[in-house]
Amino acid sequence: MVSRRLLRIKALQTLYAYLQSESANYEVAMEHIKENFSPFKANTEEEQHLFKKQQQQALGVFERNYLQPHPAFAEEIDLAVSNAARSAISFYHQQNQKDALFFSGHVVSSIEKIPELIALMLILLQELRSIAKEKNFSDNVFLQKIATSSSYKELENRYGGHFQSKRDSIKNWYVNIVRKDESYQAFILLKNPSFEESKAIVKYIIDKIFFKNNQFIDYWEGITIWWKEDKNVLKTIISKLIKSIQEDTEHVPLSLSFSENWEEDKNFLVNLLRDSMAHHRVYEEYIGLQLKNWDMERVSLVDRFLLILAISEMIIFSNIPIKVTLNEYIEVAKIYGTPKSRSFVNGLLDAVSADLLAKGKIKKTGKGLIDNK
Repeated sequence: MVSRRLLRIKALQTLYAYLQSESANYEVAMEHIKENFSPFKANTEEEQHLFKKQQQQALGVFERNYLQPHPAFAEEIDLAVSNAARSAISFYHQQNQKDALFFSGHVVSSIEKIPELIALMLILLQELRSIAKEKNFSDNVFLQKIATSSSYKELENRYGGHFQSKRDSIKNWYVNIVRKDESYQAFILLKNPSFEESKAIVKYIIDKIFFKNNQFIDYWEGITIWWKEDKNVLKTIISKLIKSIQEDTEHVPLSLSFSENWEEDKNFLVNLLRDSMAHHRVYEEYIGLQLKNWDMERVSLVDRFLLILAISEMIIFSNIPIKVTLNEYIEVAKIYGTPKSRSFVNGLLDAVSADLLAKGKIKKTGKGLIDNK
């Protein structure tokens, strides 16, 4: 099941990628101006000096006005300089808009790929079991419990055909990777392995072979371009899934549904990202007002992006209590920030939320009014 915390983590990763691209777009826009007035285009020494002068003027105009999509230049400048600066500004904003759409769509697609990858890993385990000559693994009671469940049969019906043309590859993986593994060898020597021991070897194969062996990594990367970004999330979800299956479990929980309401969760993620991308500078100003004797440049990127996302969430989602938002981003800070991130993010968000509430920029309704004291 995809949790809201996972969505916030994905938002953090995506905001980071977007802001990197925004910086790159700024540099490219500057290069457009430099190219437009390149001294190498000049035919005379006089023209060369003119181009250098116009280039510096256009760069200055761009730097002073690039945050406005359609600026009205205050200074008196010649038409060539004005046109070059406007063109660069237009490029910068258009490219940022394209990138915002790309990254918000990209993160949704990556999350929607997660159930398929989980299904393929579970099916691959059964394929390896069917090839295995060693009784302890071919009769692995944990895998048998999964294979006989109705929920697994649903997965198999939907994704089982994926491996039909890959029998030779699966046999090669089993013979040259799985069977040669020391932990696997130790497992097959056990006398009547218990359910927990059978579960442990399955978890080991997933953690240490599926996720770490280069041949398997290449295979997963061939299925999804988001493997490197999502492998830790995927590993967490499948580990929780394995842990949830006990010997006395009657109904094995392998539902293809990874969210109780994906449309609602998707809208939460996309709206959070688009607002953060569009207004991150405004939110940085809110943060800056609460920094006591501390320069914004000294705030780590992770902490800064977490604060931006938290402020965005507090402002645009009136039905989410402030306390919920604060607690969630503090927890994410513990995972992705520095040892001091938790207390820093906690203190800053307390101050920012109080300030924005007092100014009426945060307005909560319905469930959002709960625990906002």
